[in-house]
Amino acid sequence: MMEEFEDGTAPPPVDLVQCNSCKRTFLPDVLKKHTNFCQQSKAKKKYVFDSRSQRTRGTEFSVLEPTQPKAEPPKKPSNWRKNHKDLTSSVRAAKIFSAAMKDGRSLPPPPPHPYDPDYIQCSYCQRRFKQSAADRHIQICKEQHARIPNECTIIQMPQRPFY
Repeated sequence: MMEEFEDGTAPPPVDLVQCNSCKRTFLPDVLKKHTNFCQQSKAKKKYVFDSRSQRTRGTEFSVLEPTQPKAEPPKKPSNWRKNHKDLTSSVRAAKIFSAAMKDGRSLPPPPPHPYDPDYIQCSYCQRRFKQSAADRHIQICKEQHARIPNECTIIQMPQRPFY
């Protein structure tokens, strides 16, 4: 907002001048002072503070070489479109199910479960797991199946007559 003098007139317009190095605008007399300061600050090299060397100074860790950051594993391609399609189909199935419950009609069959193709199926219990979990699970499941006898070999106890 423009200031006004007491007599109601506005101050005369002043042309601002742009600094060549930082591209900011100043009044002409202020620009003379700023130019000197701006050139000096541009010439200085910025100091980057290293907190690790500050923390480890005077300890046995100060002589250790800095560790290189680990390379990130390559990212798998995103399957968001499939996930979105599965979500919308399950929401639609839930709406159909709730409408059938409300109207008293017979319930529709449940939609097929969307399986992730990256998962590995256990041959003993038919469940699916990620690679790392499947390695652990399949070994445990195999041992359990070896311990549990088959249903056909279980000796059934004769039932007592019902009195």
